[in-house]
This record gives sequence, C-alpha cells and structure tokens, in this order.
Amino acid sequence: MPTATEYFGFHVTNVGPLTETFTPAPSCNDLPGLRGIASVSDNETTMYAPLSGCRFSSLETECFPSASIINSIFASVRRALDMGAVPYYSPAVACPSGWTTVGVATGGGGSSGDEGIITAVPTWGPGEQYPFVHVFSNVLDASETGAWCCPSDFKVNENGDCYSSLGPISSYSVSEYCVVIISNENVVTVSSVEGTAITPPVVSLTPAETSLLTSIRTIFRAEVTDYIVVQEVPAVMMVYKESDLSGDSNGDDSGDSGD
Repeated sequence: MPTATEYFGFHVTNVGPLTETFTPAPSCNDLPGLRGIASVSDNETTMYAPLSGCRFSSLETECFPSASIINSIFASVRRALDMGAVPYYSPAVACPSGWTTVGVATGGGGSSGDEGIITAVPTWGPGEQYPFVHVFSNVLDASETGAWCCPSDFKVNENGDCYSSLGPISSYSVSEYCVVIISNENVVTVSSVEGTAITPPVVSLTPAETSLLTSIRTIFRAEVTDYIVVQEVPAVMMVYKESDLSGDSNGDDSGDSGD
C-alpha cells in the first residue's frame, strides 16, 4: 500500500483489503439520498450535493464495501474546512459486482500503463485546483497500480465522483442546492509539491479549525437549464501489486465487474 498518508492537503487512508468481489444488495440500484445536481456548462464536473439542504448522506453498508469506515473518514474531513480525503482499498483486486474499471494509474511517476480517467483529465489552468485523480496517482509507490471502479452505467469525473445523469432539474422539482463557503484567507497558491514544480500554479485550501460553513443557494428560473440532477457515489479506489493478482482467490483480474 502507499507509504504516503497525506498529499497536497488530502488525507490518504487505507480502508483495508478488498480481495473478494463485494456484491451490493438489489435495493442499491436506487439511492435517492445520494442525489445532487451538476453543472452542464462545466461538462458535469462541478457537483453540488445534497439536494436535501446541507445534510450529507451516508453510504449504506449493503451498497458499498466497508461503508462504515468510509463514512467515518468523510465525516472527519467535513467537520471543518479541509481539502478532503483519499480513501483506498489495499490490497484490492476486484471491483464490486456490477461495477467496472474507469481508470488505471501506474506508480513511480510512470504513465505507460495509465488508462481511462487519468488520461482524460486535461491540464489545469491558472487558479484552478489540482485534479483529484492526479492526487491519487501521485501517492502510489513505484511497484503499485491504482484503479478506479464505478457502477457500470455511471460516468466518472476528474474529482473521482461516479455519477449518472437522471434528467433536468425541472423534472425533480429542485429549487436549491448546498454550497461550502470558503474565505479568501483560506485559499493559497501552490507552485510546487514535495520539490516537484506545478505549472501553472494551482490553488489549495489551508485547513481551518472552525466548523465547515455551508449555505443553501436558490436556483433562479433563468438558471434551470444550467443544471441536471445526478445520482452520485464515490469511486472505489483500489491499490495492488502484481503479486496481489496471483493471490486473488476468485481468479478475477482487477477491473472485473464481478458479474
């Protein structure tokens, strides 16, 4: 597993092994508590959730591997302003049943084996945040491979969110969404990380001791077509070595949907 426990302000945590195929319950096909909205103009990469005020939903134990641990990790970083968390499973060699691989990253700074979302993320512009998927790939050790899993009918964005477009907000009577309030004093410009230059520089957040500030924003009539309702779930991020694949008791290669 990666030796890093922090990168670019993100908390990097090994949730535990995922060496057997996790099978979600049939009821997991519809999770209204994980619905949010996405910006159409931003290629659906900007997500606002949840729809039900600013109450964050928890993952169900029958729907997500080690859900209670993941919930605890996310709850911890949501108590105050923070860059976020990178929870991963290691050793892990099989996506949950009904899920599929949407990205692969190779450790040690190489890119010859990279696939999917890691290659699709564009370079960032001045003043933008460092792409989350690059955070995950940069914590991998040289002998490790990282993989993202999403439900087979979902897309994935550069923030590591698996999502499915459900339709226009007018079809769901949506009139508001939750935003996190960030003070300028908590925003810093970063030009290098651990001695490696970042060009162009990106913005990051300095952790705050105060509670996370949120606000409910109203969607005006003229903005209705700017957003869609999405069903969202975190990607299952796996880390493995070649030796882990040979020890898979199910005989599944990394990235199998388990079907």
